[in-house]
Amino acid sequence: DAPAARQAPRAGFAKALDERLWGGHLQIEATVEGVRDWRDSDDLACFQLYGRAFPITARSVLAMTREEASAVHERRWHERGRTFIVEREGRVVGLARVARSGGQFSLMVEPGQIEAAQALLAAVSRRLGKTAVHRALVPACGADEERALRDAGLEPGNEFTLFCHRTARPVLDEAHAA
Repeated sequence: DAPAARQAPRAGFAKALDERLWGGHLQIEATVEGVRDWRDSDDLACFQLYGRAFPITARSVLAMTREEASAVHERRWHERGRTFIVEREGRVVGLARVARSGGQFSLMVEPGQIEAAQALLAAVSRRLGKTAVHRALVPACGADEERALRDAGLEPGNEFTLFCHRTARPVLDEAHAA
C-alpha cells in the first residue's frame, strides 16, 4: 500500500507477485532424504520447477523463457552460498538457495510437495546452523512453502510486492536470401 506501489504501473512497471518475509530460528527435525546439491545439469529441471511453482501471471512478468529466467536470477546465491534440490521420481520438485552468511535463504517447491519443503528446510537448517536469525522471502502464493516455514518455527513478517519493468527489447537481424 506504499505510494510507490500505486505509482509503479504508471511508470511502466507490472506487478509480478506478492512476497512475505519469514523470520526466526529454524526448528525442524525432518530428514534430508532426497536432498542433494544443485549441479549445472539441473538448470532445465529447475526452470521446469519454476514453471510449476509460480503462477502464469508472475511468470509472464518475470520470465517466460529459460533464458529470461536465467537473466533475472540472482546469481549471488550460486556464487556465495549453496543450492539444494529435491528430486522425486526423476523430477526436481523443490529448490532452496542458502546465502553463505546472514541466515538468508529462499525456498521454492512444486504445489503438493510439503515433504520436499520440509526436507529442504532441514538441509537449510543444518547449513546455516545457529545463526542469529533465519530469514526467507517467499512468494505469498506458495502455500506449501509457507506452511513448511510456519511448521519449522518461522513467523511471517512484512509483505512486499515485486514489480518488474522490462528494459530489454528484441533486436531483429536481417537475413538476406541468396
